[in-house]
Amino acid sequence: MLCAALEATKPGPDLNAAGPVTTDDQMLAALNLDGDGLQKVKVAATVRDLAAVKEAYLDFRRRSSAVKWRGMPADQPAPALRRISTALRANAFR
Repeated sequence: MLCAALEATKPGPDLNAAGPVTTDDQMLAALNLDGDGLQKVKVAATVRDLAAVKEAYLDFRRRSSAVKWRGMPADQPAPALRRISTALRANAFR
């Protein structure tokens, strides 16, 4: 019983603390930098230039997909609201 009480009082990570949950080293270690198009990211990571790593990785992600967004999904109304809006517009001209 005492062990359980001690476990409950053991300090854990402060989930409300500001700052990264993942360190820069952990983030870099999690990336597979051997893929096609990631050469700039790998070079920046080798010299530990985190700003260049971020910029090169974002550039890679932006260019690696042929999908073009017409708008941000978060800016679009929910499907139910779209149906209501469409129905209202259709009835407005009758």
